[in-house]
Amino acid sequence: MRSKSLTAGLPTCMILTLAVFVTGCGQGAADVAKLEAEKTELKAKIAALKSETAGKLATNDSASRTASEEGGLEFKGKIAKRYEDSVEWWEKKKRPPKDALT
Repeated sequence: MRSKSLTAGLPTCMILTLAVFVTGCGQGAADVAKLEAEKTELKAKIAALKSETAGKLATNDSASRTASEEGGLEFKGKIAKRYEDSVEWWEKKKRPPKDALT
C-alpha cells in the first residue's frame, strides 16, 4: 500500500509557496539586516570622503589661479567654435643668448 505524503492533494503552487515560506523566511530577515548594516557603513564612508574632498578643494583651488601662477604658460590665442575663427598661438622657442659659448 502506498503511503500518503503530507502534501498529497495540495495544488503544486501551494506546495511551492509553502516550501519557499518555510525555508526562506528566517534567512531573508537576516539578509535584510546585513544589507541595512552595509548600507549604513557605506553612507558613513561616503560622508567622510565628501568632507575630506571638500577640505582639499578649499585649500587647493586651482580654478582661481592663472596659468602663470601654476607654472604653466598662459594661452594667448583664441579658441572659437569654428576653426576659421580661431587664432593659433605658439610659445616662442627658447634660444640661448647670442653671446653664449658654442
